[in-house]
Amino acid sequence: MKSVRFFSIVFFLLFVSVAGFAQKKQIMVITAIEYAEFLSGGASTMFITFPDGNQQQIELKGLFSLAGFVSEKNFKRNDKVIVDKVNEYLKQDWELEAVTSAIRDGERGQSIFFTRYVLSKKAN
Repeated sequence: MKSVRFFSIVFFLLFVSVAGFAQKKQIMVITAIEYAEFLSGGASTMFITFPDGNQQQIELKGLFSLAGFVSEKNFKRNDKVIVDKVNEYLKQDWELEAVTSAIRDGERGQSIFFTRYVLSKKAN
């Protein structure tokens, strides 16, 4: 019985000491929503959700031109805007924790590409 009590106390003290060293993190999410619509070109957007819940919206270009062709220029521009924004936060000591993506393939040539970048930073 004494050994159980001893190990319980040791486990509790170990847990408390490890919990004390654990760092709290702030989380920020950058979500790129890119529309692929043949007729309108689509209005793509990037949303940034800051740790305090405030959001910023940045316009991206649709993936197709109004003529219905893939717009290489728009792809390149969107990639540059996203990379620039992620790099801006990496320089501010944010770390890229995860990247997830999904595609919704809709009717009549309407598809949506979602990409979410999760960044974290030690809380002050």
